[in-house]
Amino acid sequence: MQARLGDRDSDGGVGFINQLGVLGTELNPATSVMSLSYTDERDELAADLMIPGYEELDRLKQSLDAKGLAVDITSAEQQERGVRARLRISPSGRGQGA
Repeated sequence: MQARLGDRDSDGGVGFINQLGVLGTELNPATSVMSLSYTDERDELAADLMIPGYEELDRLKQSLDAKGLAVDITSAEQQERGVRARLRISPSGRGQGA
């Protein structure tokens, strides 16, 4: 189990802990995490966030891309408290249909 959560899993994936760590360091303090889920088979972290605005969402995507993670924004909609966004995060080369 530690191999699946840690630095690299047996298939060479990045792993839940590392993806979560990168996401956590890149989030704006005003961003709320609504939910998280991880799919081991796809080495993919799904995050449902309430983020201050579309510019911040774009900045987050660019920051995660620069850290070697592919980000697929599956939905983003303006709400009263900000933008509710759903993201799929995976290692570059594995996400977005790879």
